[in-house]
Amino acid sequence: MKKAKGLVFFVIALLILGLAYTAFFGVYTWYGATENTIIRGVKSLLTGIDLGQTAQVIPTPEADDETETTAENLTTDRDIIEGRLSNLGYTSLDLEVDVTNNQIVLTLPLTGDYEVYQIKSDLESVCGKGYLTVRNGDDTDDNGSPTGDIIVSSDDVLGALAGRTTSDQEPAIQVVLDDDGTSALYSATYQMSDDTLSIWMDDTELTAYTIDEAISNGRVVITNDSLTMDDASAMAYKINLGPMSFGFTYDNIVELSSASASNLQNILLVIGCALALICILLILAYRLSGVIISLALILESAFSVIMFTSYFPVFSPKYVTISGVFGMVLLGLITVSLGIWQAERIKHGFSDKTSFDTTIKGGLKGMSAAAADGFIVVGITAFFTIAAFGTSNYHLDWFQSILEWMNVVPGGYSIYPLAFILLYGLLIDMLVVLLVQRAMTNTLSSINAFKKPFLFGGKKDVVL
Repeated sequence: MKKAKGLVFFVIALLILGLAYTAFFGVYTWYGATENTIIRGVKSLLTGIDLGQTAQVIPTPEADDETETTAENLTTDRDIIEGRLSNLGYTSLDLEVDVTNNQIVLTLPLTGDYEVYQIKSDLESVCGKGYLTVRNGDDTDDNGSPTGDIIVSSDDVLGALAGRTTSDQEPAIQVVLDDDGTSALYSATYQMSDDTLSIWMDDTELTAYTIDEAISNGRVVITNDSLTMDDASAMAYKINLGPMSFGFTYDNIVELSSASASNLQNILLVIGCALALICILLILAYRLSGVIISLALILESAFSVIMFTSYFPVFSPKYVTISGVFGMVLLGLITVSLGIWQAERIKHGFSDKTSFDTTIKGGLKGMSAAAADGFIVVGITAFFTIAAFGTSNYHLDWFQSILEWMNVVPGGYSIYPLAFILLYGLLIDMLVVLLVQRAMTNTLSSINAFKKPFLFGGKKDVVL
């Protein structure tokens, strides 16, 4: 049993190295001249607007005689466009309001799957006003615009939820109305026996059905044959963001040349060399403890890369930006510092001339509390950073109100990747430091051949 316990270290080490290799280098196959990606490596990372090629779009408000174009309206619409784009997976972009020309300047990354044709498709769903109407009938004019009387609109909507119908479990969106909307819908449908009720987003019909009885619960359901659960979730999110002041149009998408397109590979190469140098220094200073810290650092680095790729299919790839790379480095430093703290405790424990096993246990004691304190502080900081600087998906209304009261207007994506990797990376660090690193130390120190203080940073002449 002791021998089997000692072998656990080597099993863990092989698993770490295998995971690291596939995370860094990926797994690709070739069929003729076509490369097929099995597992995305660092060469498949999506680069943000500060590291790769970009595209620029200038959305301009459509003419509207009822709404005046003001800086306030443009700013509100910019935030809604930001939220819609973030829901489509854009986590690196830049949105600026050009008050002089009454337009918005949008800069997007042009990398990976987000080619020009994909951007065009996404902008079609993003630039529409997004005004929801529930109408009596589904008639249209010559231009395809609905002509039925409006019963309720976006002004009467409390929120929307994506789900499935109770009858045949088809994807659907349930729209919840406020008291005024509930009353208006009940009054209208009370007189609509066998008439058609239709729901529209701008000039696009979302669904239509025949009214059999008055709707008294203040809820309408959107569903159709082509609706998927992803579509339902996206539509519910769009409804919850609310409509914009205007619909927007754009002339073209301009591809901007970038001299920094290869920067990410160069940065990762430098980080890789620095990581190798740190591992060598750790092994020289702490021997087997240094090996354990190095393996923990490699594991943490692999997980950091995995967070930005779709290594596990359930996660969508994220854009890598300079601040995101800085977050990776910072997590690595946290792993190293905690590993050194543990190694130093073990090293100094041997000077007290205690038994080998007692020294190892003493070195591990207290690690959980010390690491948890640091993780909690950094985690809370990262959480509130995302709430302030992240996308609209993550904003906390009450926290935003406090910042506005202090005349602080945060926003944009410049610091979001750093906060993202810190918040979720800390969970990985807890796993690496408090579980994997501890398990490797315990199992390696249980092997009789390695029960020598010198191999764990102590002196040769220490008596066990």
